[in-house]
Amino acid sequence: MPTLIITVDLECCRCSNKIQKILCCIQDRGEFVIEKVVYEKDKVMVSGPFDASKLSAVLWCMLAIIWTC
Repeated sequence: MPTLIITVDLECCRCSNKIQKILCCIQDRGEFVIEKVVYEKDKVMVSGPFDASKLSAVLWCMLAIIWTC
């Protein structure tokens, strides 16, 4: 099962809220099946039966649009 590790400052409430919002949005759209999301210190690990490079590209596009921290 592919795992994507995203480095995020989870102590920043704006950053952590944005990454949670984006992951929920992706799941709601049904674009990718995300089975497990683990929030650790400055890392978010996303696991599931998806193409990690495609999910990474989608996340970069979505983050570039709304990331203003």
